[in-house]
Amino acid sequence: MENKEFMKQDSIFFRSVAILMVVVAHYSDLIYIESGYKLWNILNKLGRYGVAIFFLVSGYGVAKSIKQKKLNYIFLFRRIKTVYFPFICMQILALIFIGMPSDNMTIKNWIFYFLGIDYWYIIVIFSLYCLFYISMKYIKRNQELGLFILVTGFNILLALMECDEWWYLTNYVFCLGVYLAFHQCSERKRSLLITILCFAGFVGSSIVYPKLDGVILHDFFKIIAALCFAGFVCFAYVLFPFHINLEPLNKLGECSLYIYVLHVQAISFLKLHNLTSLMSAVLLSLIIVMILAIIFQRLFTISAVYNF
Repeated sequence: MENKEFMKQDSIFFRSVAILMVVVAHYSDLIYIESGYKLWNILNKLGRYGVAIFFLVSGYGVAKSIKQKKLNYIFLFRRIKTVYFPFICMQILALIFIGMPSDNMTIKNWIFYFLGIDYWYIIVIFSLYCLFYISMKYIKRNQELGLFILVTGFNILLALMECDEWWYLTNYVFCLGVYLAFHQCSERKRSLLITILCFAGFVGSSIVYPKLDGVILHDFFKIIAALCFAGFVCFAYVLFPFHINLEPLNKLGECSLYIYVLHVQAISFLKLHNLTSLMSAVLLSLIIVMILAIIFQRLFTISAVYNF
């Protein structure tokens, strides 16, 4: 990529594309249930690959953030501050405007509510940050391999807990992002070959996994598809770099975390209420989600500047 590393603007662009894919996928699922049109069901598949882009950028970003810096507890504190503090605030907002998730909330239910048990992305991405911290802080050699082993153990644990497949299908993409952060210069020389191989792997695994019945093989090829897709996107961008500096896209990327949480809350609200015009409700909810996301983004940007 013009012989330089990915910059912040590149990260914002990737995040904007990723959140668009995830939002389209989630709302498409809602509309498909109502309408039955197959197009909406096809668009629903975008979500997995949007999350893959998120994890790629996140892994790359955290690995770059620790270069030439001493890794300590502040790393985890900053992740709590940037992930969980905004999430808890948005959960409180949901309580005010949507109401309690259940009439019989126990202490355990409240803990799960504020941990984000219904928002798998929040729990998984924070867990990946913790595993990254462990591998970089306490594993002295082959840290990337150590991270891969830790993530494998985490994935197995999620599978044994019978979590839905999306809890673990894209987690290895985070490892890929970390690897690219440390080896981008050396891998750039083979960008064309890697791009072709990743594209072939993505197409091949996408064709294979729908035809498999066994859960292990089925999930294995889905994991390969997510990895190959992320690799293709990354190295294709290295080969053909372009920069789209549009304010709407920039705003989407900057507000991506807030949009993710808020749009899930909005969809939960829409599912609870039998609305006569679903499409109108979807458009209105998207407008409200975007406005609130911008407000949250500005609030937490100000708090970061003034160290609140």
